[in-house]
Amino acid sequence: MPSAAGKRGTGRSHHSRRRRSEPRIIYNPRPHIRINITGRRYLALLDSGSEVSFVNGQVAERVRRHGHPYWAHAGTIQLADGTTADIPGTVRLTVRLGCRMIEHDFSILTALESDFFGVDLWARTNISVPPPPRLAPADQAPTCGKIGGLSPPTASERQRLEQRYRPRNPAMQAVLDREVAEMEAAGVIEPSKSAWSSPVVIVKKKDGKHRFCIDFRKVNDVTERDAYPLPQITATLDKLRGARYLTTLDLKNGYWQVPLAPESRPITAFTIPGRGLYQFTVMPFGLHSAPATFQRLLDQVLGPELEPNVFVYLDDIIVISETFDRHLHLLTEVFRRLREARLRLNPDKCRFCVERLKYLGHVIDREGIRTDPEKVSAVADWPEPRTVKQVRQFLGMASWYRRFVANFSTIAAPLTRLTKKNARWTWGTDEEGAFQELKRTLISAPVLACPDFTRRFVLQTDASNSGLGAVLTQNFEDGERVIAYASRTLNGAERNYSATELECLAVVWGIRRMKGYLEGYPFTVLTDHQS
Repeated sequence: MPSAAGKRGTGRSHHSRRRRSEPRIIYNPRPHIRINITGRRYLALLDSGSEVSFVNGQVAERVRRHGHPYWAHAGTIQLADGTTADIPGTVRLTVRLGCRMIEHDFSILTALESDFFGVDLWARTNISVPPPPRLAPADQAPTCGKIGGLSPPTASERQRLEQRYRPRNPAMQAVLDREVAEMEAAGVIEPSKSAWSSPVVIVKKKDGKHRFCIDFRKVNDVTERDAYPLPQITATLDKLRGARYLTTLDLKNGYWQVPLAPESRPITAFTIPGRGLYQFTVMPFGLHSAPATFQRLLDQVLGPELEPNVFVYLDDIIVISETFDRHLHLLTEVFRRLREARLRLNPDKCRFCVERLKYLGHVIDREGIRTDPEKVSAVADWPEPRTVKQVRQFLGMASWYRRFVANFSTIAAPLTRLTKKNARWTWGTDEEGAFQELKRTLISAPVLACPDFTRRFVLQTDASNSGLGAVLTQNFEDGERVIAYASRTLNGAERNYSATELECLAVVWGIRRMKGYLEGYPFTVLTDHQS
């Protein structure tokens, strides 16, 4: 009889309604065998405890539509855990095992998560159980924990959110109808009976088209956050040291390639008047745990074995190498792992084997890291701020490149003061000077070297009456190169420090600020204070 694994799993089962030619792969130690039924590939579980062979209800219904013989009859079977399950009928299938074609009668067990080859079929095929394999189909697995918890939202059953729908004009309603029709046809969404409902937001893109979004803010307020860490951008950029060949791979609609657990789908529901209530079958954008879930997925698919030549930042995969042959070898291995995980790339957004690459607002090559001219031009052309909100927007853009600017915090101090609570709005000489100086320094920002951890670091610190500054450098064959700048303003108490105390504070703060580079390595500290 079927083992306990044959009954419906109590964990999260992840299914995608999109059509697949073969199963997506995850780790599973139970013995499976590849079979082909009506041109579709499956992995069947070899169960030595089952006297007969079984297929689940979905497979049975599919092959019935192909005209396979089917006999309906009522029956029950006792499972390994002592419970019973209904057997609604039997279906005769032609199964291909390698080059062999075998016709066999399979009992239908609706609750099955995986198809079973029982000992009755073993005897006809002389199957021997191989060593425990590392592959099993994700869409038939009782859980997807090995892939990394593919169900981001969890919430108390007592909490439900139903938000009112925002009326749309005919033009925007047409956009909604079109997007919903396309997503439903692709299996991304399905009709829902959920007690939840989040509002739909239509965002106009730069090309004039519209992006369909769901406002999940209230859902995020009552769901648990996934604590899986995301890579730091600075650390990611620092890994690119000395790379001659670079490749970036972009996953097509990456989040939509992650099936959502059935029990989590109702939380993603949204309303479209005239069409009804829908919910996502895959992980939607906007859930606060979606980035962590996707990062975990790719980290486990690619694994740590390929570091430091292959690493992931959300839906971007970066491959670097010193030689072209090594690069091709790495790409081949990455493609193999993505193919086994059934993850698809977007060729239009992939860049292969280039020597200079734009990535995360930076330009990267063998010389180091520099600011992206297109991004910096947006700062250079920034109009004079008229409101506190505009000041915050400018500082947010400029702060993206603060590691390129010496004493950034000191320069920006007059603007930062405007953003403090209850600050009085004034735009005078100091504010205008800070605004123009930041734009000038960003336009002429240096090329930062990537750190070489085989070389000694030099930390230069400085202090003034308004702030602290630090510069991390290393000596290369072509001279001293800057690795990073850092700075901050003084707080109220620190403004009362003596010059000696400020210089000491700068050294302590600088070491802590550059800890990610310095910890575990010898380094030199330079300070200009004589006492």
